[in-house]
Amino acid sequence: MNAMIKQPMPFSDDIEHDPIHLAAADWFVRLQSTEVSLEETLAWQAWLHENPLHAQAFARIEEISDVMRHIAAPPAASMRELARDRYDASVPIKNWKRRVCAVDRGWRWAWRLRLPPPH
Repeated sequence: MNAMIKQPMPFSDDIEHDPIHLAAADWFVRLQSTEVSLEETLAWQAWLHENPLHAQAFARIEEISDVMRHIAAPPAASMRELARDRYDASVPIKNWKRRVCAVDRGWRWAWRLRLPPPH
């Protein structure tokens, strides 16, 4: 085999930090807009054809999105629960981001468990 032939890099095991998956997720979000331009669509198609891993990552993001659409939303808090909730500011706002990220990581594990590994 010719050493000069560039082989595609495999996906990272950590999809939330994988640059190809991050780009695919960015494209996926941009394409959800009702105001996506023809130029953006053509740029996305060019990106897809640039590398087979791009198309695979984009398909995986679509699959994750589809799975997420079928996960039921948690029930809304009742008025009684809201009345009992006495936020005392004991947790600084800056720490909320860490808590949200921890929940987000939990969702990502759920996605991984429900989906086959990337090809």
